[in-house]
Amino acid sequence: MSTAVAHLPKGPPANVEAEAALIGAMLIENDVGRTAGSILSPSDFYEPVHGRIYARTVDLIAQGRTVTPISLRPDFEADEQLKAFGGIAYLARLTGDGQGLLAPRELAEQIRDLAARRRRLQWLEEEKATCTDMGMPLREIVPPADVIATGKAIECLDLAALAEVDPEPKHFIIPRIAPDREVTLLTGGGAVGKSLLAQQLATALAAGVRTLGMDLEKAPAIYITCEDDYSQLHWRQTHICRALGVDMARLSGSLHIASLRGAPDNALAIVNGAGRVEPTPLFSQVAALIRSTGAKIAFLDNLAHLVCVNENDRGEVTGAINLLNRLASESGAAIVLLGHPNKAGDSYSGSTAWLNAVRSQIFMSRPDDADGDDDLRVLTIGKPNYTRAGEALRFRWHEWAFVQDEDLPEDMRAQLSEVIRANAENAAFLKCLASCTAKRRAVSHVNGSNYAPKIFAGLPEGKGHDRAVFERAMERLIHIGEIELDAKLWQDAHRHWKQGIRLAEKCGDPVRGMAENHATTPAAPPCGTLRQPLAETGGNACGDPRAATPLYTSYIEGRAQEAPSPSEVKDGGQDIG
Repeated sequence: MSTAVAHLPKGPPANVEAEAALIGAMLIENDVGRTAGSILSPSDFYEPVHGRIYARTVDLIAQGRTVTPISLRPDFEADEQLKAFGGIAYLARLTGDGQGLLAPRELAEQIRDLAARRRRLQWLEEEKATCTDMGMPLREIVPPADVIATGKAIECLDLAALAEVDPEPKHFIIPRIAPDREVTLLTGGGAVGKSLLAQQLATALAAGVRTLGMDLEKAPAIYITCEDDYSQLHWRQTHICRALGVDMARLSGSLHIASLRGAPDNALAIVNGAGRVEPTPLFSQVAALIRSTGAKIAFLDNLAHLVCVNENDRGEVTGAINLLNRLASESGAAIVLLGHPNKAGDSYSGSTAWLNAVRSQIFMSRPDDADGDDDLRVLTIGKPNYTRAGEALRFRWHEWAFVQDEDLPEDMRAQLSEVIRANAENAAFLKCLASCTAKRRAVSHVNGSNYAPKIFAGLPEGKGHDRAVFERAMERLIHIGEIELDAKLWQDAHRHWKQGIRLAEKCGDPVRGMAENHATTPAAPPCGTLRQPLAETGGNACGDPRAATPLYTSYIEGRAQEAPSPSEVKDGGQDIG
C-alpha cells in the first residue's frame, strides 16, 4: 500500500476553535493539561501551531513547571507560522475568555474524535487510491481466502532438537537492569534523574567502563530524548565523561545521542484510522539507526512523547509495546523506555497495561530511609521475569553523575557521612520548631524552662535525638542564618509579644507563615534546593541552606581525578534529567 499522504476532502472534520479553547484553559489552569495529556497527542490537533503549543505545554507541565503565555514566549518567538495568528500575542489571546474551563475533558475528547475521523478518511482515501491503481496485483490488496481462513502456520518448538542442546540463561546488556531482545520500562518521578541515568549508562556501555558497581562490556549504545535540547545534552555528557574518566572524543562512533525536542512528528507508534497501532516513519528511522550502528541498547526518552496511544487502553498499549518488542527481538538490542509514574504513586502511568505488556520493569526513586540525604537514589527491580523481585541498586547524585558510596575514597565517605548526619539533625530541629510554632509554644536559645534543645528532645517529632543533637543543630542553623533569635513571634491575650526562635525571614517559608498570628495570606514560596533548576523554583536562587555541601571527590578507577563542577545554580540551573 502506498504510504503517500492522500488529499483529504474539502473541509475535513475539525474544530480549530475547540483546540484554541482547550489550550487557553490549559494556560489558565495547568491541571487541565494533565487531564488533556491522558487523552490527546500533539498530532490530534488539526492546526499545526496548536499542536506545537500543546506539545510544549504538556511537556513543561509534566516537568512540574507552571506554564503561562509568558513562560512560553521563548519557545515561540521565532515561530513563523505563529506570526500568521498575530505572533506571541496570540498566546495571551488564547486565555481571553476562559470558556474552555467549562468542559475541558469534553473538548479534549472532541478533538481526539475528530482526529480519528480525519485519520479514517485519510486511510479510506489511501485504500481508494490503491484499488484504482491497476498496476498493483489484487493479491497485494486482498489477502487470499486460505490465508484469511487458516492464517500463517504457528511454528512450535522442536523438543527433540532442544534436548541435545544446553539451555542458556537470559543475557543482560546491563546486569540486572536491561535484558537483551526485550523492552524494559524505566520509570520514576520528575527530576529524580532518569534521563541522567540513561545517558550515563549508555556512555559507560559505549566506553566499556565500570559504573555503579557494574562491569559493562563495550558495545554501541543509543540515547534518544524528546525532552532535552542539544545544549543540555552537551552539558550532561561533559560531566558524565568527567565522572567516568572517559575522553568524549573516544565515544565517537560508539555512542549515538539525538534530540527530537520540538519535532512535530516524534511518535514511534500511533493509532490509525482503523483503530490499529502502527509504526511511524520515525520508528523506521530508529530501527535503521539500531541496525546500522549495531547498538546493543537504545534508551528512548520518553514514553509520553514517543508512544501516542491511550495509556488507559490495554489494546493500544500492548500493540505499541509489541512493535518495540519485535524491534528488540529482530535487532538483538535491549530497548529501555523511560516513563513517569502516575499521581497515585504507582511505578507507571496509566493502567496496568504498561506493566503487563513488558517483561522487565525498573523504578527509580529517592529512598524513604534517606535520613536527610537528598542525593541518594535507589533503582528497584519492579517486574522480576528475568531476575529477583525487589533487588535494588543504591547510588547517589554527585557532580552531575551518579556514583556509589564505595566508589569514593574512605576519607570522602567519612565526610559524606558527617554531612548527611548534620542534615538529618538540622531537619529534626526545624521539624520540632515548626511543631512548636504551630502550637504557639515559644522556645528560646537561652538555657531555661523553654530551652529549645531540651523541649525538642521530649517531643514526638524529636524522637531518636537527644539534647546534645539539638544543641549542635541549633548552633549550625544560627551560623548559617536559617533561624533568628529573640524574634517577635505573636501577641498573647494581653497583647504582649512572645519572643523566641523562628525561621529566618528570607524567601518566605510555610513555617514562618504560621508564626505570624496565623495569617490568612499564604506564605511566599519556600526556597528551592541548590540542586533544583531555577525554572523549577520560580526563579528563586536562594537555595536551601540545609542542603549538603558539595563534596570534592577524587574517584577510584573508572572515575576522573578532578575537582567537582560548579554548583547547579551558579551554572544557570541545568536540569538533572
